[in-house]
Amino acid sequence: MAALLLALRNLGRGKKRTALLGGAIAASMFVVTLLDGVAGGLRANAEASFARLYAGHLFIQGVEKDEDGRRVPVIPDEPALEGAIRASGIGVRYLAESSGFRGVLLSRSDGASEQVVGTDEAGWRILRERLVLSQGSFDGMRDPEGIVVSDAAARSLAAGVGDEVLALLHTASGGMKAGEFTIRGISEDPGFVSSLAAYANLRYVNALLGLPPGECQTLGIYLADPDGMDAQAAKLRAALERRVSLLGGGSSLAAMTSAARTERWTGARYGLYTLDELLPALAKVGATIEAGSDALLLALLLVVMVGVANAFRMIARERAKEIGTLRALGMQRSGVRDLFMLEALFLALGGVALGLAASAIAMALGGLIDFGSAGPLYLILRGGHAAFAVSAPRLAAYAGLTALLTVLAALLPALRSAKLSPADALRADR
Repeated sequence: MAALLLALRNLGRGKKRTALLGGAIAASMFVVTLLDGVAGGLRANAEASFARLYAGHLFIQGVEKDEDGRRVPVIPDEPALEGAIRASGIGVRYLAESSGFRGVLLSRSDGASEQVVGTDEAGWRILRERLVLSQGSFDGMRDPEGIVVSDAAARSLAAGVGDEVLALLHTASGGMKAGEFTIRGISEDPGFVSSLAAYANLRYVNALLGLPPGECQTLGIYLADPDGMDAQAAKLRAALERRVSLLGGGSSLAAMTSAARTERWTGARYGLYTLDELLPALAKVGATIEAGSDALLLALLLVVMVGVANAFRMIARERAKEIGTLRALGMQRSGVRDLFMLEALFLALGGVALGLAASAIAMALGGLIDFGSAGPLYLILRGGHAAFAVSAPRLAAYAGLTALLTVLAALLPALRSAKLSPADALRADR
């Protein structure tokens, strides 16, 4: 206890130096914590937005093959899948059925290539949480032939709410077909994914694709807690393996797609993939920012540690006579060394605490800024506001690394001071 109090007193004696060193450590911690919060927030918010647009975090797709090898993307045995979902024990908020096609939408004056997704009531409930309509309303989707298109698609078609458009598409069996839609809503343009999809009634899309009314092509699983998505997918995959045949071992979206094209079988097989597999670029962006944070922290800490080492070298010289007195009074060499180590540790902990507090305030203030409900940033915002998600394990690692390097920076001056005999220390000049 006496050593702790002495170390704190020593830091207080050199207030200006302590403030400069602690401030440098705090600034380093502030920058990397803020970057970590930005990376986590970007990933979490974009993931939440895309989960609503895709109506799920996990997705099961089915492929049926006949004896001639013709493929039909369809889920013929949904009860077996629902049983596997229940048996897996994962928390599910919604199950949403969907079918879709990429076709050409034609208005009276122009056309646009568009992905059209037909979804059920659960899917529309999820879409309402994210899809912002600039014109029309979701109530108009009671029309079986109603469709919601993006603002970019509406501009390409030169069409508005109430206008009819013709869709040209390939059916599930590979034939050509045409169908009519009526625009009932136009969604605000979210920038870089403005043409993600148009949304329509599942039953009508199935009719166009030639699928029975009660079937679908994709079963979307909207998780109650999306954290640990890969672990929940693994649980579901294990449950599915006991009930149905999986494509490519059910290991990934790429394996499933390859197996559907190359493997020979008859009947139905299924594939499971995650939202992260649909959005690999999103994971890469988050990982890049996190890697940048790590590199920046190391660079900043190396600069700070040079300053800490020089400062403790000066401190050791200034306190030489004091150290000699303490040694003459019975303090062991290990006690001198530990005294310097405690000062460095308290300095690091104080800087880390200050940096964390400053970053928390900055993130709170940043979250008050309203960027609006549309535009290219909306998908990575939360309700139009910036949001941050800090990783507790990463923060703990940052704090531990900062404390370790600070203590190591003070170690050499501490060892040199500890080696001085009381007589040499008392004779030392400042």
